[in-house]
Amino acid sequence: MILNFGAGPSMLPNCVLEQLQTALYDWEGSGYSILSQPFRNAKVEDIINEASHLMLELCGLSALNYDVVFMQGGARMQFAMLPLNYHDDTLSSLYYNAGYWPNVALAEALRVSNKVATTTLLENVVALSYQKKYLHITTNNTIEGTQLSEDIAALCPLVADMSSDILAVNRDFAKYSLFYACAQKQLGAAGNTVVVIAKKFEPTPLNNTPEMLLYTSFIKSNSLYTTPNLLSVFTTLLLLRWAKAQGGIAVLSKNTQHKAAMLYEFLDEQPHFRMIAHPSERSVCNITFKAIDDNVHQKVLALCTKYSIKGIEGHRSSGGFRVSNYNAITTEMIRTLIDVMSKIK
Repeated sequence: MILNFGAGPSMLPNCVLEQLQTALYDWEGSGYSILSQPFRNAKVEDIINEASHLMLELCGLSALNYDVVFMQGGARMQFAMLPLNYHDDTLSSLYYNAGYWPNVALAEALRVSNKVATTTLLENVVALSYQKKYLHITTNNTIEGTQLSEDIAALCPLVADMSSDILAVNRDFAKYSLFYACAQKQLGAAGNTVVVIAKKFEPTPLNNTPEMLLYTSFIKSNSLYTTPNLLSVFTTLLLLRWAKAQGGIAVLSKNTQHKAAMLYEFLDEQPHFRMIAHPSERSVCNITFKAIDDNVHQKVLALCTKYSIKGIEGHRSSGGFRVSNYNAITTEMIRTLIDVMSKIK
């Protein structure tokens, strides 16, 4: 069995893969594949409705106060849609851009509006959020291996990219006016993005924004404004069912912290490696480190190849190594990785 510690697309639980395999050939006894289902089929809406319900339930939110939509385009689409849908001629938005992907989100906002403020200092975020249209944060930086473990007490609507730690960290989701996650990390296969929007956070779109890029188009159509990536949405549904069966976010968060602590403890004791993220900022979802020299680096790669471990090389912009500790990664997988890396002399 290959162990995939990649940052995305990531591993899926075996039970989810088995259900997907069945659905590809005969979905719910229909006699044909889920890939062939017409998207106006009532059963497709059942998938969307159940996935929306479970998403809110797991986050401790109510359908009376929040909408859930599923769309394509990944997090990059959200980087553009957010400033297009929440435009203001008088109020600036604020971006906390301490990381690679937060900076990409900021760049997209600047394409849309010149009323964008930014800071890289966490201690300044709350004060700067006063009288802003919204504050955008990234809860977990997959490349740098840093994470916001506490929810920010913003003075304006709080918006978050939670792509890499959604359902793996116990948060007070009611503090967020909008949060989104591309599904290739914690929520299933690439091709689906989940967006959760507070009803009171009403869009104020920029004039002439295409309907395809309006949140209201997807809310009013129950995510069926355009043909959905049904297989990916269905995979997200299976992951949400699985997450609930595990005990919900409280249990998944505890498991994630335990697995991360095991690996950090091992790495901190090894003379062959140096950690990248400061201990106070370390992510429990993406553990980043570097070898002390290229010889050790190549030894790690060779051992991983020998023992069918994939995806631990760092992002091309930073190098080193990155172990993505997502919900589908088990404690046994982390132990296997530690055992293999212990062989380095």
